[in-house]
Amino acid sequence: MLNNTKPVFTVFGATGEQGGSVINALLRDGTYTIRATTRNLQSLGALALIKKGIEVVQCDLSDKASVLAAVRGSDVVFGVTSFWDVDGGIGEEEVKEGKNLVDACKEEGVGFFVWSSLPNATEISGGKYTHVTHFDNKHLIHSYIHSLALPSISIAAGWYVEDLLKFKVLQRNPQNPSHYSVVIPRYSPASTADAVWIGRDFGPSVVAIAKNGRGRKDLWWTLQPVLTEKVTYVEIAGRVGRALGVECGFIAPETSGSQEFDKMYAYQSEFGYFGRPEPEMPNPVIKELGYTPPGSMDEYFEKDLKAALGL
Repeated sequence: MLNNTKPVFTVFGATGEQGGSVINALLRDGTYTIRATTRNLQSLGALALIKKGIEVVQCDLSDKASVLAAVRGSDVVFGVTSFWDVDGGIGEEEVKEGKNLVDACKEEGVGFFVWSSLPNATEISGGKYTHVTHFDNKHLIHSYIHSLALPSISIAAGWYVEDLLKFKVLQRNPQNPSHYSVVIPRYSPASTADAVWIGRDFGPSVVAIAKNGRGRKDLWWTLQPVLTEKVTYVEIAGRVGRALGVECGFIAPETSGSQEFDKMYAYQSEFGYFGRPEPEMPNPVIKELGYTPPGSMDEYFEKDLKAALGL
């Protein structure tokens, strides 16, 4: 049963990296009653949330009725879609799901919506990179929110440091087990990356926006980057190597085997993640709203990454 003395904060993608970070930040904050959504109530992630005393509801973003039910009674909703999990990464289904969520929030009178968006790669690159689909999809939804005048601020995460593991950006040399490489296709060694430690810095940024952004109408419908550091991948490789006590270099192959990844990284290398000039770090808006990242990503390298690799 929900604790009706607190406003309800509904989190989509609750078993994913972004949603999980938001859930953890909400648990620490204590202002809201948390409602989590999932496609599969029997998944390990969903069961873990239930054990924490969180209400977990089944919801499929492709099913408008289930979305309406999930957001009903919510004061705040955090929304995210997964390009990689729907429609084989083609992109059209992701847009439909995002619009379903926005429409449901509008119809149910949700007080405030925090949307996980991304920059418009086509616009920033002047039309050079027209098929960084998961970027443009999310920005399209960002614009759709504005068109409906739904009270909202969008948040955009930079490159996840956790992708060193999730997408096997950090690779071990099979011929030399003590040597690792940070592998990013089509990326200049001199180009910086706008990086974020999702587990530590994303959730608190969302909570700060939710609590203090709804009264700032001057910020509604803006896109706010959430970032931890601005760093080259060469520098990341060096810091990973020092943290793990191994050799680690940077490699930029011509392809990763995925056109979506290749175009994304080529765009970022040439134009920057958020375009140029690159955004100020830490984001002064999120800082003003109540959260400042406490430091570098070295703790992730030295603790989380090292533990995950068994070193």
